[in-house]
Amino acid sequence: MTTSNILATKDSWISVDKPTTNNGSDTSLRVSTRRNNATPSVQGSSNSSVTSSNIIVCEASLLGFNLDVLGQSTISSAILHIYGGGSVIQAPAIQVLPITDYTWTESGVTWNNQPIHNPTLGSLDVYRKSIGTIAKTIDGSNHKWQTFDLTSYIRTQNDANVEAEIMLYPHSGYQFTTTFDSRTGTNVPYITAIYA
Repeated sequence: MTTSNILATKDSWISVDKPTTNNGSDTSLRVSTRRNNATPSVQGSSNSSVTSSNIIVCEASLLGFNLDVLGQSTISSAILHIYGGGSVIQAPAIQVLPITDYTWTESGVTWNNQPIHNPTLGSLDVYRKSIGTIAKTIDGSNHKWQTFDLTSYIRTQNDANVEAEIMLYPHSGYQFTTTFDSRTGTNVPYITAIYA
């Protein structure tokens, strides 16, 4: 078996409040919602539509990973590692959505041209520092390393010979703001793949 850490090759975040602004050079990736009676238009699948009249999606993040190192291997495991998630709530509030339009670029993606995606692969947590033993695993910025199992998705992408690209999209049932380190930040997002 071979183990490789596949670093993110592109990432960015997008904002409904600045729909034509690109944030691809930022060292952080943002994900957030807010209370508002106005509902913005949201591209992508019906899964991404706002489901609460009081909470709207404000910011989402995108990441891309080149899988060339895997070749035609048999993949036994592929785990996303991403640093962040500190917030004022404790909840599985971030949906991990597989992107199906691979034409977006780190320097060009905005809210208005965000890529299409499929329904969620699952959820990442946001963390509140003061909850029980969680406080022992979160640093002063209220962040921590998180993992998410992408094995099935990575197998599908690798078999199709395309990149792995995901969107971190806030669940509109929660009001929160959080950040993750981007590929130009201190703790670069990566996928640990085990394959043969």
